[in-house]
Amino acid sequence: MYLKYKLIGIKENFNLKHIVIDEAQDFGEFQFYVLNEILNNNKSMTILGDIAQGIYSYKGIRDWTRINEVVFKGEAIIENMNRSYRTTIEIMNEANKVIEPIKNELNINLAIPISRHGESIVNVNTNTLQEEINYIKNRINELLDKDVKNIAVICKNIEKCHDIYTELKKQKQNIELITENVFKYSGGITVIPVHLSKGLEFDSVIITDYDSYDESILEKQLLYVACTRAMHTLDIIR
Repeated sequence: MYLKYKLIGIKENFNLKHIVIDEAQDFGEFQFYVLNEILNNNKSMTILGDIAQGIYSYKGIRDWTRINEVVFKGEAIIENMNRSYRTTIEIMNEANKVIEPIKNELNINLAIPISRHGESIVNVNTNTLQEEINYIKNRINELLDKDVKNIAVICKNIEKCHDIYTELKKQKQNIELITENVFKYSGGITVIPVHLSKGLEFDSVIITDYDSYDESILEKQLLYVACTRAMHTLDIIR
């Protein structure tokens, strides 16, 4: 688009009064620059994004101040919205433990949860895949008995998702596997890789392979995303 703009121009007339960009932490500097150029430096723009939830280390934003200086010539106003309304205090505190070690590198403040307490975080150690699957089955049954509607099993990779989905499907009919090719979320029980869970929320979340996430910024961000998908209960399988 940038090359087209520079070589032959953009004939379309964008009659826009205001532009809103969501999940903007996953855009790159160049994308913001091109958009601003093509839209003729439109002065009315809202850019929303949580850097802590960035999932593209090779192109995502690390510093809003730099975007302001490089793209918008320092004319943008940066507002920090630190209050979290989705999760309980217990879940947000757990998520903040994940992101706290890299908050200075990302130039962010930790989220502050609203005053809503819930159940304690459940930590489980399993030694084999079968033990892990047995725990997940039992926990899902327990949550369903409590009339929990939307439950997600969040895995680090798609291979693990397939393993767990195959076993759960043997005894549960209403279960969905979300992949790059099949992205359909309609509630109920869902098995999903962490990088596809961003933007979704669930009553209860079960995170597998918790201790396999390393200390890199990207994997800390992915684990933070997994934790903050939960609204009411969070189970961690180590």
